[in-house]
Amino acid sequence: MANPWLLFSGIGMVLVGLFAVFWWRRKSKVEYRYFVFGSVVWVICTLAKVIIDIGTKGLFGFLQTYPVFLALIVSGLYTGLRTGFIESGFAYLFVSKTNIKKRFEEAVAFGIGFGSIEAIILGASSFISILVFLLYPPLIQTVPEAYRQALITELNMNSLVVFAPVIERIMTIIIHIFAFSLVFYAVKSRNNFYLVFSVLFKALVDGIIPFLLYTFQKNTLAGIYSIESVVVCLGVIAFFGTERMRVKFQ
Repeated sequence: MANPWLLFSGIGMVLVGLFAVFWWRRKSKVEYRYFVFGSVVWVICTLAKVIIDIGTKGLFGFLQTYPVFLALIVSGLYTGLRTGFIESGFAYLFVSKTNIKKRFEEAVAFGIGFGSIEAIILGASSFISILVFLLYPPLIQTVPEAYRQALITELNMNSLVVFAPVIERIMTIIIHIFAFSLVFYAVKSRNNFYLVFSVLFKALVDGIIPFLLYTFQKNTLAGIYSIESVVVCLGVIAFFGTERMRVKFQ
């Protein structure tokens, strides 16, 4: 039997995504299409990453024969640079090849659109998955035995874990805003230093994931919040970075 309180993590993620869009729209009066642009680029980037991951699937099997530390470095570099080049790169191409406005307000809307669609999809997926197992508990028996116990543990985690995904989505949206404000400013100022900075920052954010998952147990409350504490730190850095970018746009 799944813990019904876990449903609220999915609901919270969806609300974070929706609130961010409507809050910034009301505050900045920016057109809704800029949020849509960000969401469309997220879809394109996600598909691109899936295709690349399928093509490099053998790499991770190969890494299992190497020492853990070396495998973590290679997987971290791969994960981080893949994300940085694809997400910031596609955004740069989109912004530079279209006639959209390149103000700070539009950059923030683009970043929110990118992060909000991710939060909404992840939140809805989480909610539906938990709800299905709540309504039809015998379905757990259809899960392959190798994964069943891990899933049971996830579905019965401490109720306090519901805040973790919500916090993560808030911080992730802030991170996207900062990264894409750098991209917009790179195009606006014709200075690719800001594009490189965006790529590297995104690479850092995703590149540390393998290290965090190896260091902390993601199936325990302490492990999950230890990981989220790192995400919060990156979100705080992104927040102050965004404030600096706001001044530069003026």
